Amino acid sequence: MPTLFTPQLELVRERLIKLVEKREAKGRPLSLKQIGMGVDYSAGAISNFIHRKDIGNVEEIGARLKAYLDREETKDDAGLMHVPFVETRQAKKVLQAVQFAQQYGRLVALIGGPGLGKTRSIQQALEADKTAILLRANCIMGPSGVLQELCDAIGESSNGKLIACLKRIRARLSGSGRCLIVDDAHTLSDKALDVLRTIYDQTGCGLVLAGIKGLKRVLTGTSELHEQLASRVSGRIFELPEFNEADLALLLEAIVHPADHEAVMELLGADPRTAGSPRRACNVLEVAGRLAESDRSGESKIKVKHLRDAMKVAA
Repeated sequence: MPTLFTPQLELVRERLIKLVEKREAKGRPLSLKQIGMGVDYSAGAISNFIHRKDIGNVEEIGARLKAYLDREETKDDAGLMHVPFVETRQAKKVLQAVQFAQQYGRLVALIGGPGLGKTRSIQQALEADKTAILLRANCIMGPSGVLQELCDAIGESSNGKLIACLKRIRARLSGSGRCLIVDDAHTLSDKALDVLRTIYDQTGCGLVLAGIKGLKRVLTGTSELHEQLASRVSGRIFELPEFNEADLALLLEAIVHPADHEAVMELLGADPRTAGSPRRACNVLEVAGRLAESDRSGESKIKVKHLRDAMKVAA
């Protein structure tokens, strides 16, 4: 039965409902699970709070939700604008590599320096093909981590011996025509990379190994440790071009006011690090975009004045 909340708890409840509605209207749904993760409580506990059900810890949940709302409302009021996906030359190269691996069931390498948009473009490829599988690699992921993470990604149990995990993966993916994309593959150990080669050999799925230039050295070197992997990649290395003025112009066209486009290009171009990195450029543009959204002029496009203010804090 609903219980009577104190005025303080009722205010928190109203703020929470308002935030959920606001995010929904902006196309950024906020689930009870996400809220729960932000305050270290279950989705059920958040639901009980919204419906005024006192299960004994309502004051504690209310206090945590207040801190959570303070953070999230600040992000909305002075936070970041989402920069839309733009098909720069780097993005096109990523999509080309993924498409090749998907269509022909081949092992390819995708090489590009930090901040060139590999991860963002991979996400776009995943949105275009929901059957593709993403594995986010990291430096602590060994052979067991690769097998367990992949089992989780395809909805198989990751319990038991590693050979059992491999058998489940093989049974699920063999002949499926699906594609496995491994982001940050350069962080993997030799044995972890060899597990991926085995999966590729035994399932016939396409495999994309995405990483920085260190990965290319592994795949083109003469080490016996990597010989089998290198022979399978042979010639199928997609290298991202450096980010230049033409790519920056494409990015700006989507979010900068046309009248200020040239001036914004000049302003960003004055900082070589920002002009040469889509990640840095997006960091600045996201803050400038939020300033533009808050501008009383009613324009949502970024103008020079927004960018100047953003560059003081974002770059």
